[in-house]
Amino acid sequence: MQNKILFSSNCIEVQCDRTDIDTQSKLVDIYPIHKNRINTSFKMSPHKAPEILKLLRGIDETNIAAAPA
Repeated sequence: MQNKILFSSNCIEVQCDRTDIDTQSKLVDIYPIHKNRINTSFKMSPHKAPEILKLLRGIDETNIAAAPA
């Protein structure tokens, strides 16, 4: 399973498999973050949206028009 990014009005949630070490290692640098014990669900502030999109999808202000809806 590829990681999933879920947006809501009060948080951003990133979901991944237990074996997705790549996603888990990328999210270590983001603070504050709330995660479950098995590292499959990570919740953070919606203010971190640009940082999350850049880390996990490679989307930044230069190529935002090419991003999926």
